[in-house]
Amino acid sequence: MVSIKDIARACAVTPSTVSRALNRRAGVSDKVREQILNKARELGYRRHEAAASLVTAQSPHIGLVIPDIVNPYYALMAKGVTAYAAAHGFTTILCNADRDANRERSAFERLCAARVAGVIVASVTATEKMLGIFRDYGIPVVAAENPLGPDITAVCNDNYAGACQLFEHLMAQGCERLVFATSLHSAFSSSERERACHDVLKAHGMSHKLIATLKIGSTFEEGYAGMEEILSYKPDAIFAINDLMALGMLSYAQEHGIAIPKSVKLAGFDDLPLSSMVSVPLTTVHQRKIQLGIKAAEVLLHEIEHPQSEPSRIMLLPYLVKRASLGESYTRFGGAKQDFKRDFE
Repeated sequence: MVSIKDIARACAVTPSTVSRALNRRAGVSDKVREQILNKARELGYRRHEAAASLVTAQSPHIGLVIPDIVNPYYALMAKGVTAYAAAHGFTTILCNADRDANRERSAFERLCAARVAGVIVASVTATEKMLGIFRDYGIPVVAAENPLGPDITAVCNDNYAGACQLFEHLMAQGCERLVFATSLHSAFSSSERERACHDVLKAHGMSHKLIATLKIGSTFEEGYAGMEEILSYKPDAIFAINDLMALGMLSYAQEHGIAIPKSVKLAGFDDLPLSSMVSVPLTTVHQRKIQLGIKAAEVLLHEIEHPQSEPSRIMLLPYLVKRASLGESYTRFGGAKQDFKRDFE
């Protein structure tokens, strides 16, 4: 079947422009619209009638697809999305994909059937091609945290900049044997953190200090289970791809009599509220989680009202938070209170 993307490629325009032209929406010149309609007829494009009918009705709902409802990072992001949407007259339909591409695809289909006005997708498995279903239904999409293609607006934390701060600090702490524990999925956010690690170490002539990069996972349980393999490399420092995994590693260490940070230093990423409340508060990188959700919802509602908007990318700047897991002094309870407040910035 000929898709909107095929027509866009043939006409040298964006898929969103094709969608607007086919659905008789504003934001396309008469000349371009005629070119697109002629090319659609030439290629034998057939519009999905059920999808076309959605264009005439504005839904009071938006969709939000997240990879892991248990992960507090996504819960806080969802808080930002739902709060902003509610303040502007929209309810949010939340879909949990469990990091599974098939479940994610089913969620996309259900949101189209529900006639949502727009969708925010925070995904570690989706591709731009998978999101084509929304274009066929004329539904605007915003990617959160992980960009999903040049034709899709994205709102992200700057994972590379935040990770550079952390690895500069790790090197300054005298780290000699670093293990990088990453996720099982090749998500953009994980790749950016790994790229920062290599760049910082190379810039200081310290690439040899990265002794292993291991695909451990991204959950508390996977962090706990992977700690035995990590320790077999005899590291003096561990970077966990996120706080949830780092907390699993911390739990393993405490149960097995391994002193953090005396025996091995540990750092995470995300700055979850719990990370400042455990017995050894975690050095990490603060991600603007609620603000990420707010900004994604703000941009989505703008695209709903202005379908002619061109795709854009918005980056939020993270920053390093120093705590006891790298051997630095930290006022546990006072610090936790301040750290938790940062999630509402």
